[in-house]
Amino acid sequence: MKNLSVACLVCVSSFLFNSSSHAALMGWDNVKNATGNVGNIVTDGSLFDAVTMFSSDLTVNGVDFTGNASSSGGAVTFGTSNISFNGVASTQNYGSPAPSSWDSGYRDLVNNGAWHANGFNMVINNLTLGEEYLVQIWNPYWDSNWKTDYCTGTSCSGDVNHGVGSSAISQYVTGSFIADSSTQTIFAAPGSNSYGLPSSIQVRSQ
Repeated sequence: MKNLSVACLVCVSSFLFNSSSHAALMGWDNVKNATGNVGNIVTDGSLFDAVTMFSSDLTVNGVDFTGNASSSGGAVTFGTSNISFNGVASTQNYGSPAPSSWDSGYRDLVNNGAWHANGFNMVINNLTLGEEYLVQIWNPYWDSNWKTDYCTGTSCSGDVNHGVGSSAISQYVTGSFIADSSTQTIFAAPGSNSYGLPSSIQVRSQ
């Protein structure tokens, strides 16, 4: 079920304060638990771009994620990818990995993260005006379930959990938007326990 309501006033105010980039309103689907089954990775439409904080490129369920990110002064880039992050405090792996029973590529997909206690912007460039896009974002396994909300303007996903050993399961969320600019900004906002902290994101043309 799409959610176009104001899901989190903290997320919205943080987004408005931190973002100077454009953001078309997104409709968010319900947050889901990551299961380690590659069927979680959406393959509808055609791949526009995908990146991961893992230390190398990954292919999971036929989706190619660009890894090996470069970080400088809070800006994180992924080679020639159309996706970049701005305002990041650090990129790293911290805490227990996903369960060993998971698909190995899926485990790597949620192994590393980029974070900031005040949140940061995830920017998608070179979009086609009028095109519908689907975004899928994963949170990593970490030392604690900090929770992150993903926001565009007045629309937020609600808390998306981080995995913590056997005590919390990592989650992912999907959302869609129609591009009214060549750029879309998604704010990775601190959730109820603080920290904006995603691990991977893919964008698909619908």
